[in-house]
Amino acid sequence: MAVRPIQPLELIELADELAGRNSGAGKPKTIRLRRSISSAYYAVFHELSFRATSRLLGSTGWGSTEAAVTRWITHTDLADLTTAVATGTGRGAKALKLALGVVHPDVTRIAQAFVDLQDARHRADYDDTFDVSKAVALSFVDLAGDAVRRSGALIDADDATYSRFLALAMGGVKVARTR
Repeated sequence: MAVRPIQPLELIELADELAGRNSGAGKPKTIRLRRSISSAYYAVFHELSFRATSRLLGSTGWGSTEAAVTRWITHTDLADLTTAVATGTGRGAKALKLALGVVHPDVTRIAQAFVDLQDARHRADYDDTFDVSKAVALSFVDLAGDAVRRSGALIDADDATYSRFLALAMGGVKVARTR
């Protein structure tokens, strides 16, 4: 069986389709808009997980080892890390900010996108009163696409601050919470 990481760009493409980007006028069913937001969030989650795992293992391919290691990253840890970067608050924020130092502005934008998308995903997936428009769903898809593109650009630029951010995603958050 071939092992292949979940592709963030494919999730963004799916989110676009669910939100009805090219479907013309009219509002898609609310459930499709909600799933669009969830898919947009997961695109960023999987982008960060893939990049952190690749950084840790120094790998360029993807196999069973990478697939197992990427599961070490939790939604809670990424939420704590991205909140610390985006707002300077949250569990372990002081230790995380100390370890990160000054970060590239795009790292902050990726972090804020993750925070915003996770909040929107929670509302879309769990709040029965959450009513979303096509425009709002598409704005979250665009936010996810922007975060994924910025992530790739930071990797291509070999940005040291993004490398530190990704390293902390691999367990550093748990340590920071106890400091």
